[in-house]
Amino acid sequence: MEPTKPIKNPSIGKAAASLVFGVIAIICAFLGLGAFLGVILGLIGFILGRKAQKESPSVLARAGIMITILAIVICGIGIWNLRGVGVAVAWQ
Repeated sequence: MEPTKPIKNPSIGKAAASLVFGVIAIICAFLGLGAFLGVILGLIGFILGRKAQKESPSVLARAGIMITILAIVICGIGIWNLRGVGVAVAWQ
């Protein structure tokens, strides 16, 4: 009996990278100015997730897309809150 060969799926790396970028972006959202970095990482992760989903639809790619969308929203809220802090400091 011959050992089975692993299925080559190049999009699995992009899907995993998308998920990792999304998680890192969420962590950056709670670091104040790191929210700007989080938006950039979220956008990169979203693009990678979309490419992986087009090449070979998978649960990992879909999860990466959803996590990066969530990260972009959370980072956007963080940036919005930083804007409010800047306005409050300017008035004092």
